[in-house]
Amino acid sequence: MQANPLHAPQISGLSYAGHLIIVILEAPMAVPKSKISNSRRGMRRAHDRLTATNYVEDKDSGELRRQHHIDLKSGMYRGRQVLAPKD
Repeated sequence: MQANPLHAPQISGLSYAGHLIIVILEAPMAVPKSKISNSRRGMRRAHDRLTATNYVEDKDSGELRRQHHIDLKSGMYRGRQVLAPKD
C-alpha cells in the first residue's frame, strides 16, 4: 500500500564531509482541544464586518469629503490651503 504524498514527511538532505545526511522534519500540527460552538464563533466574528465610510458636506465648497481628510476640490484642510485647487 502506497502512502499518500500529501501526508508524507518532509525530507531534506544535508552534505557533511562528502556524506549525505537525511533529516526528517515533522512539525506537530495545532489541534483544538474542543469544538468551538456556533455562538462563540459568531461572537468572535462580530467585529470582522466592513464599516461604511462616513462622508460629510464641506462647509466652504459644498462637496462631499471624508472626515479629517483634505477637500480635493478646494485643497483646504482645517482652514488652511494645503493643495492647489482644482478647477
